[in-house]
Amino acid sequence: MRKKYEGYFTVEAALVLPVVLGFILFVVYLGIFQYDRCALEQKLNLITLLALSADVQSNEEKVERAKKLASEADDRFLAWELQEVSFSISRGKMVNVFHGTVRFPFRFLFDESMDNLWIIQAKAEGNSLKPVSFVRNYKKIEGGLSNGN
Repeated sequence: MRKKYEGYFTVEAALVLPVVLGFILFVVYLGIFQYDRCALEQKLNLITLLALSADVQSNEEKVERAKKLASEADDRFLAWELQEVSFSISRGKMVNVFHGTVRFPFRFLFDESMDNLWIIQAKAEGNSLKPVSFVRNYKKIEGGLSNGN
């Protein structure tokens, strides 16, 4: 005699499907988060490079140029929201820091009293190099490579 098992596949799917879909959504969100982090760091490094390569001599002018570049840059971040940008320069070294927040999408899985925002920070540093120093360093490297061969 044949036994009939009706509905067992439906019950298994009802238990497994939400877990699988939640995992897929979490992986997609991590990908978006990583994309935003890389885009932000690239933006910071570009602003630092352009501000330091400007034809200005004073540190104040370099910081003002960095602020102008940061305000002109468009924000294409999906998960991040930028709150504050700070620029500083001393002894030819520029430090740019972006502060912001990220919304955590799966708060309902944890304690409801948990804050929905994560605080983030991205930092870029660059050294101002004078053309004469650059040429001297290049010649040192070139001389060291030719002597070693």
